[in-house]
Amino acid sequence: MSKKNVRKIKCTSNCSTDYVINPLTMLVSKNQKENICTTNQVDFINFFSNMASNCNEKVSRSDIIKNMLFPSINFNHKYILKMYNISNIDSLKIWTENNINQKSSNTIFRIINCWINENINDLKLFNNALFDIIKLVLIKFTKIKESIINKELLNFIDYWINKYDENNFNLNLITDFKNYLSKKYND
Repeated sequence: MSKKNVRKIKCTSNCSTDYVINPLTMLVSKNQKENICTTNQVDFINFFSNMASNCNEKVSRSDIIKNMLFPSINFNHKYILKMYNISNIDSLKIWTENNINQKSSNTIFRIINCWINENINDLKLFNNALFDIIKLVLIKFTKIKESIINKELLNFIDYWINKYDENNFNLNLITDFKNYLSKKYND
């Protein structure tokens, strides 16, 4: 122990003078200090603060700490679909029919929305095949009458796909349809 009650481990690695690997992103970053010993005291919070100050973004010290404690996990839509062996509209329909009674509504909605995000360009040209899948899910997980679904859903799918914005994180066809119906029939 040192005078300041800080325990030091004997350095067993080469000290870095040029570049350091960010342990969260695994990206190589320019070292801002003269020497960083990877065995001993790498002050990641200050290190990330220095990295952030070189970016255009203003990242606070508390944000850095939160991201180190709880790093975000981002799964690609393609990966999720591949996990469930969904490659086209037919496999999506079969998966939905086979899992509608076993999986939660959130899981079903998420898989459908992943498929929509991955196939939006095809859906802009031909989206009638999606109608049967969405109708099945709405009948199972909502209290919407089938007659209203038959009357409103196809036009809503056309409208929704045409206004689709890939930068909108909260896109959810089923939730948007339920919100649309609640405004239209409850107001």
